[in-house]
Amino acid sequence: MVTLPLMDSFSFSQPVDCFSYNVRGLKNPERLVEICDMVKNTSKSKNNIITIQETKIQNLKEEHKRVLKSFKLAYEIVPARGTAGGLLTLFPESLTVKPVIKTDNVLALALNQNGPIICNVYINPKDYHMKAFEIACEDLRELSDNGILFMGDFNAIEPNQHYDREKNSQKTMISELPDTYEFLDF
Repeated sequence: MVTLPLMDSFSFSQPVDCFSYNVRGLKNPERLVEICDMVKNTSKSKNNIITIQETKIQNLKEEHKRVLKSFKLAYEIVPARGTAGGLLTLFPESLTVKPVIKTDNVLALALNQNGPIICNVYINPKDYHMKAFEIACEDLRELSDNGILFMGDFNAIEPNQHYDREKNSQKTMISELPDTYEFLDF
């Protein structure tokens, strides 16, 4: 679990805590209850954003929706491809959120009218999509002057290296991204 309180410069009247989980499957609604309870018991803020990767589901069941309603949370989802991937971002019902990018690997939401963009990312090491991620980063840069917070599971991003299957060799990848991005792996 990672908790990152967002800065005042992001135009929120109250602090917002962000949590990120790779759940490796969210078919059972009880798993969602466990996550929401953990966040509720851990966070000092009433405003929490939860990014979830590898849901392995196409959409939320009615039981999932009842759980979220009981915690007063709204959501945006990117369905899994078959039994792999899937992104879910949870946020307070009271928060104004606008989806700005939805791809297999990125779910980016603009918070409030002048707030930051929260970007939920899952990069599957077996189905590598660095180019798609780079394009999403550039698109996001054009959409926000108020900051972008990338959270998620960056499996395939090794420090400045990745395995090129076709050439059976290592190559630099993070150096291909603009210098303004900073990646922290917790």
